[in-house]
Amino acid sequence: ILLKHIDTIYPSYNIEILKKGFLFISSINSYHLLMKFNNKYLLSEKYFIKSTQLTNLSDIFIRPLFKIFKKKNLIEIKKISTLTSIHNVNIHHNTFTNDNKLYLLNGVGFSSYLTTLEYGLKIVPIAQTILPVLPSKLWVIQTNSNNIVGSNIVIGFENFTVVLKIGKIIFENNSINISTSEKTLHCTLMNFVQIIQITDKSIRHIKSKDEINLWKLPKNLEIQNVSSNSKQIIIGISNYNILYFEMNCFGYFLQIQIHNYKKKYTILSLPDNINNSEIIKFFIIADKSEKQFKILSLDPVNWFSVLSIYSIPLNPLNFKILRLNNINLMLFVSFKNGTLLELKINEKSLSVYHPKIRFIGVKNIKFSTFFIYEFKSIAVLSNRAYFIVPKKQEIDLRILTNEKISDISGFSFSKKIVLAYVLKKKLIISTIDNIENYFAEHNIPIYSKGIDILIFNPFKTLFVLENELYEKQKKNFDRNSYSEIFKILNINKKTTGISVVQVLSQNDFSCNSFFITNSKDIMNCMELIEYKINNKLISFLIIGSRILKKAFGFIYIYRIHSKGRKFRLIYRSFIRYNPLSLVNINYNIIVGTESFILFKTVGKKRLLNQKQISIHNAYISIMQIAGNRFIIGDFNNGLLISKIIIEKFEINFFAKSTIGKYIENIILLDYDTICISDLNGNFIVFRIPKELSIPIEKGYYLSLSENSIKFEKLKIIDLISVHNIGENIKKILKLCLLPWKNEILLYLTILGGIGCFLPLSIKKEIMFLTNLNLFLHQESISLVSLNNYINSPYYPMKRMFDAEFCESIKFLPNSAKISISKGLKVKIETITKYLDSLKLKVL
Repeated sequence: ILLKHIDTIYPSYNIEILKKGFLFISSINSYHLLMKFNNKYLLSEKYFIKSTQLTNLSDIFIRPLFKIFKKKNLIEIKKISTLTSIHNVNIHHNTFTNDNKLYLLNGVGFSSYLTTLEYGLKIVPIAQTILPVLPSKLWVIQTNSNNIVGSNIVIGFENFTVVLKIGKIIFENNSINISTSEKTLHCTLMNFVQIIQITDKSIRHIKSKDEINLWKLPKNLEIQNVSSNSKQIIIGISNYNILYFEMNCFGYFLQIQIHNYKKKYTILSLPDNINNSEIIKFFIIADKSEKQFKILSLDPVNWFSVLSIYSIPLNPLNFKILRLNNINLMLFVSFKNGTLLELKINEKSLSVYHPKIRFIGVKNIKFSTFFIYEFKSIAVLSNRAYFIVPKKQEIDLRILTNEKISDISGFSFSKKIVLAYVLKKKLIISTIDNIENYFAEHNIPIYSKGIDILIFNPFKTLFVLENELYEKQKKNFDRNSYSEIFKILNINKKTTGISVVQVLSQNDFSCNSFFITNSKDIMNCMELIEYKINNKLISFLIIGSRILKKAFGFIYIYRIHSKGRKFRLIYRSFIRYNPLSLVNINYNIIVGTESFILFKTVGKKRLLNQKQISIHNAYISIMQIAGNRFIIGDFNNGLLISKIIIEKFEINFFAKSTIGKYIENIILLDYDTICISDLNGNFIVFRIPKELSIPIEKGYYLSLSENSIKFEKLKIIDLISVHNIGENIKKILKLCLLPWKNEILLYLTILGGIGCFLPLSIKKEIMFLTNLNLFLHQESISLVSLNNYINSPYYPMKRMFDAEFCESIKFLPNSAKISISKGLKVKIETITKYLDSLKLKVL
């Protein structure tokens, strides 16, 4: 028996081992935790106790009373206080900015929300002011590491400089003795006390209010390039000379060396030092007309000698160095074609390796550096603003904002990040909530549990279908808003739930209005339809509802007025079946019910019946139309594929799926490829074969139906791939997180999980990942079974690869890495480089 003390946790009543090797711990005092194992301690045999007899567990496990010890073997991933279920998701694509925004309906009852998700960090503006002209550069001088109050913002304009102080309000106050009559090229805080200001003619070293050291250039010369760290300064002047300054032991900067470069250079960059006493022995320079950069020495033995030359494909526009650890540096190089090159530099050998290219999308890419939580970070400024977060060996690129920022700076205090940036002559101060999040989240309270959401782009409004509106919430409503709900609540006080449609603005999420159906109805679905009458576009909102404790319902028709601010009930039509789903095509409405498909047309006084088709034992929960292809999601049977002729109100069924019961989502990947998800968490991809699709398009129908269909005559569509997520998938979306990234399938689960599938089209990649998975299963050290071929109790996994499981090769011991490398006949460095490139295709 091998026993091992893993860690001490809070008093808990349940522990679940998830399939990825994570632990979900349910605590007694609602202090739930998501944790994972530290592989280093699991591999170590130091803490194992070997015994062939029963052992007294009190000798092994620590029994704390009130003290929680620091965890060694478990890594805390997330603290969970509440779990809210996701009910529906919709996506809005902004064609102007080419960005996507997700709208989620989550929560139940009084804790219901409309949540927006945008790819990037969440920025919350806290203050802004208008500037007279657009500045060229700004810097934040943080004087207090624990408070925002007292910090200074230095703004450099074309011919002058302005200093603002942050207090209860932002006001102009030059208490740090910055020269305001000159153009500032560079300004930074050194050793938390001293300030360096570099203008086009001078260097000002501000040690205190009474002690300022000044160094000036001759009148006919100007400073053009600047780079510095806490001990060194390098400047490039207009006569191609490079001047090097170094701080002595008394805290004064002295000019150490001058070098005549004899060429026109465009960029200088000096790495940051590890501590305040270290002197960096090199810097990087780029010539204007050469496709390369050079590493020059700052060692007194060989001043300004060339240590290394690295060729690059184009002339660089800009570059910046970021320190990852004591040895490795990351160099970022921008080019005219809108690409960003990442290179690693070994500080000891000065070797350049591991290049990566990211496409940013615009020609002009600038960099801005500032300290965040004791590490220096970089902001990349183009038509969007990106934030580079350094990790141990890699970096993450996060979106700050989708707007074009002129310049940015920032600082941090007490677990808060504050940014100051210039946007269209406005100085804006904002905060970042969580630097680890990939998506910016905004929660808007709604009246009750949301079940459906529609986006109406012409009016820039959101239609949210809600249930469970309780009488107690009546006091929280705005009585001035347009609504009928108070009258009905006053009449029917016994009602505990009412179905509501709430209309929100996409810009500020203000509630334009809301309205309700009959208090005895439960709304199931809604759809928007537009008619063009006398060259005037008229919009209608169609709502399907069922009568409580009955098997029939109503279809409500609402006319939309005043750009979505007002609504008028035209009529409601009784139908004999429970409406489950709605879809519109060519001014007609198709209603999916239990065992029937109904064709309806909007009339002046009622819905006109056109045709109904019977489907035995069907529960039509979802429908989609693409061209003349009509796809039906039957909750009891799976997919039904047909060709629709709307002029004749005719449906010709020709194919079905053998699996896919309990279907919840349908998305078309192309005309013949269909992706679905079911209630059990299965992600399934089907394809209609060419020998079946082509004859159908030419008019050779396999199964004609007047009023019903026969399942035995339908062909079977091909099953391409299957994967079990482990949770109920509420929505699948086909999108690109960034315009230049690969198209992915983004999914959201009922518990709020977000993941994605990346399609692979190269055969060599598929073969490589297949072999890598086979070797990793043999070397797996997880406490749970990670055999993805048998992890689903419903359908076996097919043509799917778990990227997280593939990346576990990085945490294996060296002996396991060597055996996998020999088996695949591929170097470990090549494997990790390929796995990193998969991330760059998505994020």
